[in-house]
Amino acid sequence: MVGLANHTILIRKDATEIPIDDSGAPIRDGDGETIGVVLVFRDITERKQAEEALWASEARYRSLYENSLDAVLLTEPDGVILSTKR
Repeated sequence: MVGLANHTILIRKDATEIPIDDSGAPIRDGDGETIGVVLVFRDITERKQAEEALWASEARYRSLYENSLDAVLLTEPDGVILSTKR
């Protein structure tokens, strides 16, 4: 089985675009000759939307952190200091 190209988009008859993950595997006969292929497409719309929301959230956080005039202290839940910014 092999994955096909990254960032693959299926285009519906109504021209809407669906982001997909895809893979293909050969169908072989008794002699091992390839006689066909199985293609599997998985709609990853929700995953793509979640990834985009995460990127946007990170960009907002990074901007807030980098542009803050206040001191910022980042810690682990147990209190271990990860970084400081003044």
